[in-house]
Amino acid sequence: MLWSIPIYLYKADFQLLLYFYLDSIIDFFLDFKHIFLRNTLLVLAFVGVFTFNEYWVIIPILFFGMLLIMHLIQRLKQTFSPIKLFPLNLDSIENASKDSFSPEKIEQNFAENAPQKISR
Repeated sequence: MLWSIPIYLYKADFQLLLYFYLDSIIDFFLDFKHIFLRNTLLVLAFVGVFTFNEYWVIIPILFFGMLLIMHLIQRLKQTFSPIKLFPLNLDSIENASKDSFSPEKIEQNFAENAPQKISR
């Protein structure tokens, strides 16, 4: 199942979705220890809520607070992080000349790279 999705996306010519899928798999394996820590804290907090008396319920509340802070930090990092799989090459974009983005050059580039998809 894990490999049937990328094969389908590749055969269906959905390269952008394929890149996002591979990036999510890479993120999962890179963040596995954080996922494990979060789930462990969540289980301990739920057990603590149902087992502790009134005074000691502060411990699970602190666990839930730590989970919330960890979640917010992770979302901020994901929001402002660069692409991991195919990083952008901003130097080539800044140094590109104006005529390289002309419609004629774009059409010529498409004709060279994907001749079967352009019908004339």
